[in-house]
Amino acid sequence: MKNKEIIELMVFNSFMNDKISYNKYKKISEFVEKMDEKKVIEILKEQGDLTYKRKTVHSAVGAVGSILSTGGVGYVGYRALKGLFSQCARSCGILGLNTLKRQMCLAKCKMMVAQKEVQEINNLIGKCNKTKNPDKCKKMLQSKMKQAQYKVELAQRKFNKIQTYGMKKGKEAPEVKPGETKII
Repeated sequence: MKNKEIIELMVFNSFMNDKISYNKYKKISEFVEKMDEKKVIEILKEQGDLTYKRKTVHSAVGAVGSILSTGGVGYVGYRALKGLFSQCARSCGILGLNTLKRQMCLAKCKMMVAQKEVQEINNLIGKCNKTKNPDKCKKMLQSKMKQAQYKVELAQRKFNKIQTYGMKKGKEAPEVKPGETKII
């Protein structure tokens, strides 16, 4: 993967997670496209290995801060809500700190969930012939399929990246069973 593609992927993820608007996404993408390779490499080096360490530290600080300020209610409440709406959060430990192992678990789970979505859409395409307007149905599902396949690609890239980092640290991705609930 080219360096500019990595930054583009980061920007796209921000857009997909509603952190930036579509207009900002387009402007940043155009800016990245015009960037020279040295600047791109400099930006990526700044991100580098710090991302996974930062997530772990922020998780620990948030948990400790929550325990000191609210007796742990804020942290437990946030994680309980996250677990309520995210099967991957449930599968990788609702209350556990966001360690490298948990991050690997979440990335692997999200990849598996995205792959399952592609399979489910594929199964639905065959049922379009039984609808009033099979062509419209197929066209709509093919559009959904493209989106789902792109999600798989993004999740695969993220998982590969974090797995590579984890392997450097001597860690393997844990076994994940989406839908299974682990507390820690």
